[in-house]
Amino acid sequence: MNRQAVALRRLFSQSSREYEKATVKDFLEIKNKLGGRRHDSVKIRELSYEMLAKLNDMKSKGAIVDRKCYAVVVEFLAVHNQKKIANNLLTNLREDNIVFNKELYEAAIMLAVKERDSELIMTYLAEMKTLRIRVSSTLFREILSVVKLPRALEVLSHMKQNRWLPSITHYNAMAGCLSNLSQAPLVLKLISERGLVPDSETFNNLIAVSHDPAKADKLFEVMTKRKLVNKKTYIVLANVHKAVGDYESVVEIFTNMTKAGHQHSAVSYGILLKTIALSDKTHQQKLEEAETIFASALSNGHASEILYIRMMEVLRLCNARRRATDLISDMKGNGLRIHPGVKQEYDSMW
Repeated sequence: MNRQAVALRRLFSQSSREYEKATVKDFLEIKNKLGGRRHDSVKIRELSYEMLAKLNDMKSKGAIVDRKCYAVVVEFLAVHNQKKIANNLLTNLREDNIVFNKELYEAAIMLAVKERDSELIMTYLAEMKTLRIRVSSTLFREILSVVKLPRALEVLSHMKQNRWLPSITHYNAMAGCLSNLSQAPLVLKLISERGLVPDSETFNNLIAVSHDPAKADKLFEVMTKRKLVNKKTYIVLANVHKAVGDYESVVEIFTNMTKAGHQHSAVSYGILLKTIALSDKTHQQKLEEAETIFASALSNGHASEILYIRMMEVLRLCNARRRATDLISDMKGNGLRIHPGVKQEYDSMW
């Protein structure tokens, strides 16, 4: 090869690398346009199609698209629940015989995690093992949060093959994915065998999967004795009681939470409103108590979307159409976006 050819090859290689870097940067810039509007479904969809248009434009010009670009796009789509678009893109990549790299596999697994698709997750892990691509410890934690037993044990085996030792956060993720408390002894045994100690998150997750107020209360007693109770403990315990419409217990739990020095949050206010909706109180009682809680939430700066959804749910169950219309007007007057969940509850009243 003569000197001119070598010089041209170097120039082409350098330009190619710079072009790839620029395109990845371009996709990151599109991603960053969302800013803090992570709940703006219209903007998310707009940016999703902008990313896809960019990919198609590059391919139409004969550019070899860096797989990192695909990874950025798939990750964005997965995080913002554009699952159908993301799956179509991954299918097209497979059909085009694009060999996945580490970044693309991780983005694809995050999408599978979002869809709680255990089969696909295990397929990806097997492929990464064949290609000798190491899976990150953080990604294993995400996987364990959606893969149920006995598949979770296979995931732990993959961790070992990837030279990772499970930490308490991995076992906690497993605990949060149990079908019921009968599986808890296995997780606790694994924690003990690793020389670890169950922490607040372990017990919080066990309370969440208990689905039984009596069992949840017993776990709360254990946590109290071990001084492991935190704000989340009260919230998950209240959720268990909420599921059976036990409004008095939910109120008592949150009263104890504030006595312990923890402030209400948008989540706790939402649980209170949901429990009122599920309770056997009269319509008038529900409306009066819901209005008190709603006003308290707003005065404490918790005007969240979930709060309005829960309030509208109470109004729908009580057939309080006039108040529901006023609520919509208040939201518009305060410049708040009408969340699809709020609109759905409202529309179902007419």
